[in-house]
Amino acid sequence: MYPMPALKFYGVDVVKIKEINLKIIHQDCEKSLSKNKSLPIDSYLVTYILEEETKYDIVQSVSQADIFDYYYDLYKNVISIEWTDGKISPRLYGQTKPEKKKR
Repeated sequence: MYPMPALKFYGVDVVKIKEINLKIIHQDCEKSLSKNKSLPIDSYLVTYILEEETKYDIVQSVSQADIFDYYYDLYKNVISIEWTDGKISPRLYGQTKPEKKKR
């Protein structure tokens, strides 16, 4: 097996994100994006402060504790973790419908 390249996300290894089963869907986005019904059911809006500015991320994870641990270790200023309005099953999120063949 080949070694995984050292990828960085805000100074944290991407490998660590995979270890805690966390997927960042939208980073530094608008709060209104959490109202989108096409997000997965298990997604959260994370509000935190970075350099005295309020930031929002939409994250998919099984556990809120994992999200809090990750963001607290990274930024120390976690304000809230809230559900989004997503209605899509996590298994189906991000998949596209196959094209129908013409007869």
